[in-house]
Amino acid sequence: RQAQAPPAMARAAAFGVVLAAAVFGALQLTDVDPAPLEFPPLRPLPPLDGPDATELVTVERLFEGDEAGFKGPESFVFNDDGSVYTGLADGRIVRLVLGEGEGEPRYEEVARTGEKHEDCGALALEPLCGRPLGELK
Repeated sequence: RQAQAPPAMARAAAFGVVLAAAVFGALQLTDVDPAPLEFPPLRPLPPLDGPDATELVTVERLFEGDEAGFKGPESFVFNDDGSVYTGLADGRIVRLVLGEGEGEPRYEEVARTGEKHEDCGALALEPLCGRPLGELK
C-alpha cells in the first residue's frame, strides 16, 4: 500500500502549482521591457547679474574646502539658542554653531540617518547612507 499525502498538504501543493502557472502566464502576456532611466547632464547655472546679484556676492560661504565634507545642506532649523540644524548629503544631521564672538563657525554631528561609509554623499549610496530632507523644529 502506497502512503498518501494528507489532504491539506495536497491542496497546498496544488495551490502552489496553480499560483506559479498563473504568475508565469501573466508575465508572458505583458510586453514590459524595463530599462534604466537616463537623464541628460545638468546644465550650468546662469551667471548672477542684475540688482539681486549684489546680495549674493556679499554672502559669506561657510565650510568651503572642508575636508570632512560639508556637502549638500538641504533644509535648516533655527533654534532659539542660536544653533542651526541641517541635514547633509552623506546622511549626517549636524548642528551649526554660528555665535558671534565665539571663534570661527563650526559644526558637530548630532545624528546619522544611515550607515557610515567612506563614499557617503554620492547619489548612488543614498539608500545606504541616508539623506535627511526637511527637518522640523
